[in-house]
Amino acid sequence: MAKSNLGVLIFNLHLELMTQQHYLETVRGNKAEKLDPLFCNLLKHHWLEEAQHTRLDFLEAQKILAREPDTLDEALREYAELLQALRGTLNAQLALDLQTLEKVVGRTFTPEEQEHLAESQERSYVWGFIGMGMKAPLFLSRLRALSPIAEQRVLELAPTYYCD
Repeated sequence: MAKSNLGVLIFNLHLELMTQQHYLETVRGNKAEKLDPLFCNLLKHHWLEEAQHTRLDFLEAQKILAREPDTLDEALREYAELLQALRGTLNAQLALDLQTLEKVVGRTFTPEEQEHLAESQERSYVWGFIGMGMKAPLFLSRLRALSPIAEQRVLELAPTYYCD
């Protein structure tokens, strides 16, 4: 609630467009795997819903920038802060996931094993929820349409969240 509407809209666009990209790349038209048809249908409808959200969020961001063009820098700083907050949430989930894994396999991992698992899982979470979103062509095109500066700033920030 402490962030500006524009900062939150950019963050929302990131998440919504990352979700759409994930559906397009992994579910729609997937013939390589036998996916449950009901699950595919659920994901398709989620994709359609996110498409509606992105249109509305993008239009709202355009309106804000038309009224207050000087708010972009602050909104992008807030977007970066929201990404860091998401990373913190993902790391908290990671700790819970490791506890669950230990219970399921019936043993406690050594500190070295815990570190290895945590590093691997963090890379996966950060890429899956942050890095993939920052590289999503749909997100980058929306940023470019808002302002080429927005796209440039996100691309400068992106290496923090993924490794090629």
